[in-house]
Amino acid sequence: TGRAGESGRAILLVTPGEQRKLRFLQKAVKNAIEPMEVPSDALVAKAERGQLARDIEKVLQKGLPETAQQWLDEVLENPDLTPEAVAAAAVHLLATRQGIAIGFSNETAPPKWAQKTQKKAPGERGPKPDFDAVNQVEIFLSVGKVAGVRPGDIVGAIANDTPISGNDIGKVSVFDHKTFVGLSKEHAELLLNDHPVLEIRGKSIRLKKARPRPAQKSHGFSPGFKKNKSGGNRPYGQKKRGPKGNGRKSGGFSAPKRKGPKKKG
Repeated sequence: TGRAGESGRAILLVTPGEQRKLRFLQKAVKNAIEPMEVPSDALVAKAERGQLARDIEKVLQKGLPETAQQWLDEVLENPDLTPEAVAAAAVHLLATRQGIAIGFSNETAPPKWAQKTQKKAPGERGPKPDFDAVNQVEIFLSVGKVAGVRPGDIVGAIANDTPISGNDIGKVSVFDHKTFVGLSKEHAELLLNDHPVLEIRGKSIRLKKARPRPAQKSHGFSPGFKKNKSGGNRPYGQKKRGPKGNGRKSGGFSAPKRKGPKKKG
């Protein structure tokens, strides 16, 4: 939480894909964690400006070192500079180095990434995307079935952590140690440039553009064969033949002839 032993409020940041972990955490600590509204950019900037002002006041209360005053007097020897301009430039440099937003904004709505989008009803959804359009490029991930990864894990990670929706994700092929995801060229470039690493089942997986894969032969059903009850395959129209041995006739079976004891004499 960064409180360093001081009293304050602890804020937990949770992504949409970590909601299940949040429920487990609440059960473990036996305490409910209330959700908060994400503040707007204007409120964040105002809070950062206030914190910077308080830090400056603390320094002034402790007293400025003589070296700082000497440096300021030396800078102000330039007749083109005023104390106000030097102070503003120093604050600007300090805010830039600390990553503090001191700009003023009138935007009061939460950031776009935090705004909830209303899901459309099944009847209101648009047409399904073209299969070829969402499988122009394949993305390679070095994780697969051995790590317990399923296609839903890949789709959820992309749809929850990136602007790409589930309908824009193509075929997901999961193998033992690798996974391939189909995307359009536009979405593939967006994913690789802005989100080169995804969190999948607690592991950070780096994404790469996959090389074209050769078409794999199917080991399943073949049109010229049908599967029998014992699990084997035989061509259509071929009758099942019995084992070789006594009593086998053309295509069928007959009981073997019994031989009685030989007569004496």
